[in-house]
This record gives sequence, C-alpha cells and structure tokens, in this order.
Amino acid sequence: MPFELGIDYGCKKLKGDIWSHKQLLVLDKERYRFHRSLSDLSGSDIKNHNDDEIKLIKAVREWFVGTEKLKNIPSHKVIWNIFNDFQAFLHDKLVEQDGHDSVDDVQEIEVVDHMIEWLQSS
Repeated sequence: MPFELGIDYGCKKLKGDIWSHKQLLVLDKERYRFHRSLSDLSGSDIKNHNDDEIKLIKAVREWFVGTEKLKNIPSHKVIWNIFNDFQAFLHDKLVEQDGHDSVDDVQEIEVVDHMIEWLQSS
C-alpha cells in the first residue's frame, strides 16, 4: 500500500495539474498505525476500521456521500446485506452447482460474469 498511496499523494501535490484536486480515502486497520511507515500523512484524515467489515463499508460509503456528493446510497447495513446475498449466490453457483472447491478457485473475470448475472436476476 505505501507505494500506491505515495503515487496518489504525489499526484495530489502537483500544482495546476488535473490530479491536484484528487480526493483520497485512506483506510487502515488500526488508528495511527500509519505513523510507523508513512509519517508524511500526519494531519491526514485516515479512517481506521479495526478489521471490522461493517466499519470499513461505513467509512467508504460516508466518503462517497461527503466527498463525491453522491445521494441515494443505501446505508452501510443495507450494502453489507446486499454483499452477503451476492456471496451466498456466488457460493451456491460456483461450489454447489459448478463443483469448485471454493469461490477462491475461480478467476476474477468469472466472478464479474456471475456478478452481472446476479444483478440482472435481482
């Protein structure tokens, strides 16, 4: 993460460039853990999630609403429930029906195809 974040952070610092208005959401497992390796981010608003999926989803949702001014986004709890519904569908399709050992056994493009199928059937 430090390398990719450094590129984004550097682009944001370019004056007069199209990237200077770039918005960043930085998430970390523990509050202030980034100080150990990324002291340049002091003063940044870094959200911690404590390895809690719901806190992570809530932070991302709030960032989209606040930063991107997106409206009509379901609550973090609704997003979590939708995600779990899709995960159950994916497991049934890949493991129960197609005979894979695990959802992790398939390529990303296959997951995307099943995601499209699931969205179209919902």
